[in-house]
Amino acid sequence: MSFTSISFLFGFLPIALLVYNVIREELREIALVVLSLIFYAIAAREFLILFVISIIVNVLCGRFIYFIKKQIGLKKFLLFAGIIYNIGLLTYFKYFDCRISSFIGISFFTFKAISYLCDVYGEKVALNNSPIHDIFFLCFFAQIQSGPLSRYENMKPIESVVREKKQMFNSFAEGTYRFIRGFCKKVLIADVLANIVNEVFSTANADISFRLVWLGSICFSLQLFFDFAGYSDMAIGLTRMFGYECPENFEYPFMTQSVSEFWRKWHITLGAWFRDYIYIPMGGSRVNKRRVLLNLFVVWLLTGIWHGATANFIAWGIGYFVVIAFEKISGYPLKFKNMIMKFIYRVGTILFINFQFVIFRSQSITQAIGYIKSMLMYSSNSLADARCSFLLRDYGIFILAAIIFCFPIVPFIEKRIVKKRVIYEVWQTVHMICLGAGFLWAISFVVAGANNPFMYANF
Repeated sequence: MSFTSISFLFGFLPIALLVYNVIREELREIALVVLSLIFYAIAAREFLILFVISIIVNVLCGRFIYFIKKQIGLKKFLLFAGIIYNIGLLTYFKYFDCRISSFIGISFFTFKAISYLCDVYGEKVALNNSPIHDIFFLCFFAQIQSGPLSRYENMKPIESVVREKKQMFNSFAEGTYRFIRGFCKKVLIADVLANIVNEVFSTANADISFRLVWLGSICFSLQLFFDFAGYSDMAIGLTRMFGYECPENFEYPFMTQSVSEFWRKWHITLGAWFRDYIYIPMGGSRVNKRRVLLNLFVVWLLTGIWHGATANFIAWGIGYFVVIAFEKISGYPLKFKNMIMKFIYRVGTILFINFQFVIFRSQSITQAIGYIKSMLMYSSNSLADARCSFLLRDYGIFILAAIIFCFPIVPFIEKRIVKKRVIYEVWQTVHMICLGAGFLWAISFVVAGANNPFMYANF
């Protein structure tokens, strides 16, 4: 059940909000656990029992690790047993069972479960007397499909920090705003650009033009960003609507000066997970250069494999390893003193990321190589060029909107006018009206069946 489906928007979500707000405060997490299991049962009924078993296994391991503080050997055994169980389940369903698309969220569930076990083992978190919060953390429906990868220590009720009703209302209002914003990103931009991307990539091996392949690659970069950033906004919004905080997952990643910086702004919670649970335990950057390179290689190889075990995903991960290792060892582009060199490197970074997205989108490494070859070697095809012109005319406004909104235009404007009260209030009113109109327009797309599943649900 997608967040953009009619059944979720007008069925599950209103009922869940009603139940959450009428029930007694001490029973709310139990209610959210039940609602989350219902959500999962609707989305992937055949895997519900296995999902519940996985939750029980992880909570039992975490609880035993927490309460047997002095038995170090047993604690280590339980930690490794829990990690092996989670990785084994992920490996089987992701790489040996074609039903992975049905077992929704297994990759994100696995990483959340491992972070829970590791943080409990490292005594970074204190568990409550009741295991309900642990269960809720692992199965909360707002984050089950594609993250963000919250940490146990951050999954705290907002009312435990702030109890004023006005601020709680503001949290709900902010959550609603984030959900609607993400909904519009997903339906009005990502799903529309998908029409161009699917067409171009499906014909990439035929005679095709230089212009059309570049249009397809740029549109896919934008599509993936608005699809996943839109989902993250919706997940963050839902989490806040139910009274909890959720970490940010994107921070205008295309506003980057280097590939390393791009990955500090793109899928932030996944990068932080690999940093904290793989890179740093291996020694991070505190070891000699040769070991740093090995640590980076392992992290990026695993990142590629996490997305998929095919050659194109492994090549995608190794590609990032090569460039990020270069930046870390050489110190570039920070060493550049000349603004022209910084600009050239910045342009090169965006081009490299675009090529990487082509590899990410391709069905095989052969298709990726062929597509990139078409991007690098100028060719003209009258039919393909005509089709490119038609797509630009037909979808130009959506492409332009995507390019504009992938940069921090709105925050920039608000920062400039925030002290000008009248202008700021007018801006806020216009902003809300536009967002509301966009939401209604997006709803019409959903009703017409013009929306697609979330792309990261496949991972």
